Amino acid sequence: MVYFGYRILVPEPNISDIPDLETPSGTPVRPVSFTVADTDTPLLNLSFSASSADPLLIPVQNIVFGGSGAHRTLSIIPTQGRVGTAKITVTVSDGVFSSKDSFLLTVGLAPPSAATAPRQSAIVEGDYATLTLGAAQRLQELYASTQFPT
Repeated sequence: MVYFGYRILVPEPNISDIPDLETPSGTPVRPVSFTVADTDTPLLNLSFSASSADPLLIPVQNIVFGGSGAHRTLSIIPTQGRVGTAKITVTVSDGVFSSKDSFLLTVGLAPPSAATAPRQSAIVEGDYATLTLGAAQRLQELYASTQFPT
């Protein structure tokens, strides 16, 4: 009995999974690493493209590829002042075949700065508290509207 072995070549390029990402509005996503492979095309001959399901949030021109060989990076800059979630699709092509990977990029509100963040404080009996003018006026209104027993 004679066995003939054969190897199945996958003609399309392969791209690793890119995880879902999050970033504050207007803050560039740090470069995300991914890998590519192709059995019949030199890696330097592969081409890369990307699409955004929400081009107002993530303009395609703000998606930049880097790296070389099998090790590639993706940098993304969301539009300043916009929030939301966009599906980003990355395509790698050898000129004949292509492969895609999609992920979600969630752009959220920027965390408050130290100057605007609310401060937590506790007042202990015997301490003095400083009230803002708005808080003092609200307390005065509350006091004025309260009916005390006579």
